[in-house]
Amino acid sequence: MSNPMTAIRDYVAQSVAELKKVSWPSRDVTLRYSVLVIAISIALAAFFATLDFGLRQTVNVAFSRVRTSAATAPLPDITPIVEETPTEPPSTDVAPQPSVDGTITLPPINVTN
Repeated sequence: MSNPMTAIRDYVAQSVAELKKVSWPSRDVTLRYSVLVIAISIALAAFFATLDFGLRQTVNVAFSRVRTSAATAPLPDITPIVEETPTEPPSTDVAPQPSVDGTITLPPINVTN
C-alpha cells in the first residue's frame, strides 16, 4: 500500500494534466449558449403559465355550469312525518345495581303497539 499523501499528490497532478487537455469554449460561445438557455427557460415558463391559465379557466367554467344547473333544479318536497309520542312521567326507579357476581338484571321493557 502506498503512502496516502503520495496518492493525493499524484491524483492532483493527474487532474491538472487532464484539465490542460480540455478545449474550453470562447467567451462568445459561452455568452451565446447562456442567452439561449435563458430564452428557452422564459419561453417554457410562458408556455406552462398559459397552459395553466387555460386549464384553470376551463375547470372553473365546467364547475360553474354544474353548480348553476344544480341550483336551478327543483327540490323535492320533503315533509317529515311526526308521530305523537306518549308522554309518560319520568321513571323514578333507581338504576340497577350489579349483584355480587357482577351481573346486572334489567327490568322488563313494556312494548305496546
